[in-house]
Amino acid sequence: MEPVPTMNFRKATPADALVLARMRWDFRAEGGEVPIESFDAFERRFLAHFITGVADGTWTRWIAELDGVIVATMS
Repeated sequence: MEPVPTMNFRKATPADALVLARMRWDFRAEGGEVPIESFDAFERRFLAHFITGVADGTWTRWIAELDGVIVATMS
């Protein structure tokens, strides 16, 4: 019998920022959005916004992890 995958839901932390930046970028690209900046520029901007917002409590993002890997996110 194969092990049952474990799904976990939790609030995102600053340590999740790099993964969430990539997920956000990919989500927008999948929707057909044409980037107005490079991924590196977007990532820097996203990290500053995300880390500040999570640290001061003005921004909350929830994540779903499957066996410890972030697979989904919701604001």
